[in-house]
Amino acid sequence: MGRMAFLALAFHALLGCVAAAGEPAAAPLVMEKGQGEVERLQVWAERILYHADTGKFTFSGKVLVLKGELRVDCTEMEGAVDPKTQQFVRILATGDVQLSTVDTIKLGPGIERPATTADSPDAWRALCSKADYDLKAGKITMTSVPGKPRPRLTRAQGNGEADTIIFFPAKGEYELIGAPVIRGEIPTGPAKPPRRTEAPKPKEAPKAKETPSPPPPRQP
Repeated sequence: MGRMAFLALAFHALLGCVAAAGEPAAAPLVMEKGQGEVERLQVWAERILYHADTGKFTFSGKVLVLKGELRVDCTEMEGAVDPKTQQFVRILATGDVQLSTVDTIKLGPGIERPATTADSPDAWRALCSKADYDLKAGKITMTSVPGKPRPRLTRAQGNGEADTIIFFPAKGEYELIGAPVIRGEIPTGPAKPPRRTEAPKPKEAPKAKETPSPPPPRQP
């Protein structure tokens, strides 16, 4: 077990905090691309631990990940960060993993979890026990564990399952490896980019007009 430490990474934008020992955290970890386009990788969890000896994060408890149009829900997730760029390079989701491509994301007024997300009409959906997301390669490798169903990938009226499914979300392509089974047609191609709506910020009460003080009386 790595040593737990309190950490604030120097991402261009970082919201939330990493939990110290015994303190739960439910804020998102957000990262951006320096001066350019937002990378849009956000993580919400009930507890976030940093392992100083390995440079990895552990997220646990109702974990929610958003990256572009991809949403990942799971019980626990590990995240590896490149020490040079301070960018996530790999995340490993485990425990009843659900993946979907979303059409609309409604964000709360602060750092709360998204109020709602709606799957896109042509959404990709997947269920598996483990999902290894290599962000550099842009691929997700989905596998199972003994006693659990095999990974399943669904789109439109078709679905496929196999011992291992490799999914490329940006391209909308997939590979089924190990006794593959396909039911119906699974259309390929990327999903549409999501629409993100921000909750309106609370309005500030108008400031009262200041009444000028009367001039002091003249002395005789």
